[in-house]
Amino acid sequence: MSHFWILREILPNMVANNHGRIVNICSVASFKPCIPPSFSYTASKFAVKGYTEALKLELSLFKLDGIKVTTVYPYIVQTPMIKSLSVKKEQKNKILQLAMPFSINKFLEPSKLAMKVVDGMRREYEHIYLPSSARMLLFLDK
Repeated sequence: MSHFWILREILPNMVANNHGRIVNICSVASFKPCIPPSFSYTASKFAVKGYTEALKLELSLFKLDGIKVTTVYPYIVQTPMIKSLSVKKEQKNKILQLAMPFSINKFLEPSKLAMKVVDGMRREYEHIYLPSSARMLLFLDK
């Protein structure tokens, strides 16, 4: 719900000025469930993706082209939540195989993610996939 509440506060000023940038952090899980068990996490990321796409459509319909929207789709970021997951090594390996059917050497560091997001905003990217190979999930079927 944080996306909704924050946007509710900042969007009126952006609309009044037809200027601003909205960056929503989503996840590659919004395309395919990545890490079981992930029912609620995946559902929330699908919601963020849908919410962002609907927002872009409405901004376009009201000709608010000065408000730019960027959606970030990171793979797994090394956050305290990820560090706190306690699973057996065999389970972890199985989860990682299910999560990403192609090679990624390590999880993303938050500082690297932040730098890539800022760079993508400066370049006015509409979508940012991190790592860029995560975009391959769009084309893979189970």
